[in-house]
Amino acid sequence: MLLCLTGAGISVAAGLVLPALFPADAGFETLCVLLALQEILLIGLPALFIALRSPAAIRALKSLWARPTAFECGLTMLAAVAFTLVSVLITVMFLALLQSFGISPPSGGALVPGSVSQLVIAALCATLIPALAEELLFRGLVQGWLARRLSQAAAIWIGAVLFALLHRSLVAFPQILAIGLVLGVLRARSGGLMLPVIFHAFYNFAVLALNFSGAVPSLGMMLLCIAVFTLSFRLLTKQEAEDVR
Repeated sequence: MLLCLTGAGISVAAGLVLPALFPADAGFETLCVLLALQEILLIGLPALFIALRSPAAIRALKSLWARPTAFECGLTMLAAVAFTLVSVLITVMFLALLQSFGISPPSGGALVPGSVSQLVIAALCATLIPALAEELLFRGLVQGWLARRLSQAAAIWIGAVLFALLHRSLVAFPQILAIGLVLGVLRARSGGLMLPVIFHAFYNFAVLALNFSGAVPSLGMMLLCIAVFTLSFRLLTKQEAEDVR
């Protein structure tokens, strides 16, 4: 219960503190840095503090980072690209539903890189860091704790709801909830955090790429990244296996 309440408390704290950290006239690079700091200070470090509370907890944390195969990595990234397109449709449909009831949620808040250098900065600050911090908290700690006390399905759903609440967006709530469920299933099926982190990071990157260059160019960019990453991962794994022999 304490861990679950900690996750909820961090979500609430992020919602209260974040608006004060993001000035309206901040530049793109500043927003990226503030986003990274938010993830590290409000999510990553508290989660790491909880995870390192005892030698047994440290051993359990290490076991969550077992390396997947190159095929699993590539398949996970392809799934993230496909889910990006599905999530856009979910958001559009939910927004239309809200508007049919006369509800017009505020728009904006998305990071839109204006250059390749901004895309690179955002790729670090808005993809990798959030993926590591949020997966450690929600799939590593909250879902793991709940799964030991409730059913696996309940753990996945509760973790996904807290994950969606963290992002404080009415329009994107169904989309983020769906992402949280997918990440929870990946965590349960794989037994670790590597595949959820890869899915989460590449999903975030896919959204950035769509905002940067549109659907067709960004799809080519993402497929190229998948090929390069998977090949590099495969070569690294092969080299390490040869070194062991």
